[in-house]
Amino acid sequence: MKKITVYCELNLKNYTMLPVSYELISKAVELSRQAFELKKEQYSIEAVALGSNLDEDSLKKALNAGANRVVLVKNKTLSAFSQTIFAQSFIEYYLKNKSEVILFPATPYGRILAPRITTILNTGLVADCTGLDFILKNDELKLAPTRPTFGSELMATILSKKFPQCATVRPNTFVANFGLNADGQYCEFEPCEYSET
Repeated sequence: MKKITVYCELNLKNYTMLPVSYELISKAVELSRQAFELKKEQYSIEAVALGSNLDEDSLKKALNAGANRVVLVKNKTLSAFSQTIFAQSFIEYYLKNKSEVILFPATPYGRILAPRITTILNTGLVADCTGLDFILKNDELKLAPTRPTFGSELMATILSKKFPQCATVRPNTFVANFGLNADGQYCEFEPCEYSET
């Protein structure tokens, strides 16, 4: 089964997921349905958070928003935000659990992390999206993110030539829907303890 990974940003003071995380999970569920309608391809939704802990209520809400699996990439070096350490830890997890699509929140931290991660993965990134859909192009399912152009007078849909297909999405762009799937799995992944150097 193919996969959509949602990077779920945590408030590192209380280990709760930011509301945009649930918005992206719910949108990923819609994309999964689109993929099946267009090409009968099934996608699972994986919600991935980085930190040293995860609030139990946030876990339940992520599952209820539609995540098939919630993963906490966890160790003590992830207790405070570091662009280098968070990017390295996410990439270590991703290389062992690859997906076709990665969605990031366009938050201050998300806007820092996503370009670094996608550069290391040698793939593209569509930033500050306000729309996400799947389309068929040459019989291949492609993520079609839409974003405002400079000046915000026109909207542009941008297709990536590489995988994973990645996008950052503005908070409050989509609606979080709960009550979809409370039967998903939770697991933890312990990356190496990286340093700033």
